[in-house]
Amino acid sequence: MLIVLISHPNIDKAAAALDVSIGSLANPRDVPGIAHFFEHMLFIGSESEYKKLIKGNGGYSNAFTCSDHTNYYFDINPSLLSDALDIFAQFFISPLFAASSTDRELEAVNSEYEGNLFKDVRRITELEKSTSDSEHPYSDFPSGNTESLRTTHKQRGIGIREVLLDFYKAQYSLNRMSLAVIGN
Repeated sequence: MLIVLISHPNIDKAAAALDVSIGSLANPRDVPGIAHFFEHMLFIGSESEYKKLIKGNGGYSNAFTCSDHTNYYFDINPSLLSDALDIFAQFFISPLFAASSTDRELEAVNSEYEGNLFKDVRRITELEKSTSDSEHPYSDFPSGNTESLRTTHKQRGIGIREVLLDFYKAQYSLNRMSLAVIGN
């Protein structure tokens, strides 16, 4: 893991970002959108403690998935950076993928998908994909929706949590991670 630490005595926010060099191009062909769904599900389980710490102390947290990487980040009051990093690290060390939140997060992924359908950038991307090599992962459906994430794993006879855990074991390793932290 590459780690970059930045110390500055006069900052008003501390922050951390973890980038994993795995994105939608790593989606298994039979589970399109799993990288994006993984991003949504990673914080589920311990999220209430994390959200309470971050938002309750003037911070912000989010994540995004691209074709070749996924980025998770937060900022917070500098005096609480250590506490936030402890919780943040646990998401990657021992993800829970709480089954009770699966439907809610599937709907969130689907809502993002539907919200992007009529955006010009999405249309251009879909046109590019339609003319690309059908054997290359670029031609696959990157973001997922309820159909792609609910049906495929059921056809294989496994639960979505198992699919997430398999993806985690196969793709989320330290050699693919870079962490940047700024504090005082």
